[in-house]
Amino acid sequence: MNDYTNLGGFPLPKVEGSDLLNSTKWGESLLNEFKKSPDSTLDAIASCHDEISRSWRSLLAVRNSQDPLKTQLAHLNDVTSQYERTQKRLADRITQAEEKAQERLRGIEADAKRALGFKDNGNSAEIRAVLRGMTEKKRYELINDAIENRDGEILHAVLGSHPSLSGLTKANLDALMHQATRRHAPELLELKRGIEKGITRAKDAFIHFMEHDDVMTAAEVRQRYAAQQAAADAARARLDQP
Repeated sequence: MNDYTNLGGFPLPKVEGSDLLNSTKWGESLLNEFKKSPDSTLDAIASCHDEISRSWRSLLAVRNSQDPLKTQLAHLNDVTSQYERTQKRLADRITQAEEKAQERLRGIEADAKRALGFKDNGNSAEIRAVLRGMTEKKRYELINDAIENRDGEILHAVLGSHPSLSGLTKANLDALMHQATRRHAPELLELKRGIEKGITRAKDAFIHFMEHDDVMTAAEVRQRYAAQQAAADAARARLDQP
């Protein structure tokens, strides 16, 4: 796949793509790793990454298969056009996948709150005031008891509001929410981890795709042809001068 085309023109730079581009197994790997948490969002992310990898390999095959009836410049111009069209299509694809991932992550957060029995009986402000007046040790004892017993009223008052209202920091709040979800809905945490891992990897693959544009399209070679063309134009212009 990495042999370069010459056919009487300039040698083309060898393309060294990353593992995220060269392998078409990343989507399958993601679904296998999180097979206990099947979800359509994971399927969409896996499909997106696979499409990026397939497109990369297809472009590389086209680049390294110059039609002998075409000049090298015409061939590289075709490759460049195909690369630009593919990049635009993949940009739309990764945007759609990321939007779907973010929507599902918001859904997971809502699912976790339901699993923890969040409920508002109108006493949240009073509960938070009591917590603020406690020592740190007593505060965490009460919250941990609420997590263990799935006390939805206390959990809603604490985990469903700004952390400062209960005398906590955001890091404290995030850790407590993670603890509560792990205790009562671990499958949601696993799905969240799979979505975050998959979309990060797919986005990295697309970034790698874009970073290789000059090598894939042999920009330096095309620039050499452009310089030759400019020199030829200048020579013809001098011929036309009286």
